[in-house]
Amino acid sequence: MKIKLVLNNEQAISNEQQIQTEGKHNIVPLNNLNDIHQASCDDILVHDCCDYIPQRTQVLQAIASKLRYGGTVHISGIDFLEVAHALVRGEILLRDTHNLVYSGKSACSTLSHIVSELKTMGMDIVSNRLDGYSYHIVAARPKNV
Repeated sequence: MKIKLVLNNEQAISNEQQIQTEGKHNIVPLNNLNDIHQASCDDILVHDCCDYIPQRTQVLQAIASKLRYGGTVHISGIDFLEVAHALVRGEILLRDTHNLVYSGKSACSTLSHIVSELKTMGMDIVSNRLDGYSYHIVAARPKNV
């Protein structure tokens, strides 16, 4: 099974047409994550959700547990340090910084912080990169040896 986690049902409805055209991933609101069986997913997409979750570590652990051995999770979001650096260099306005960093978020994260959390859970980091203000991480649940 391949799933794309979204923050809530409203976001799921707004993304429904996009996913139907992709035809790859089933949309699952984050609050329905417990409905997914353990070790049942080959691929999980988590785009710009981590900073809106107060218990991020527990949710990342739950997401990892839904992966089959060898399954991958793709996590992306806004890297707080990249936004801060851009502000200091004068490349972004304070107003825009506020929109990127706050706007309903309960935390700020960085590429290195999310990578560290995933490694602590025993995940293998396949790739990680920065693209502007965004981080993109691919991690895999190690194959059961």
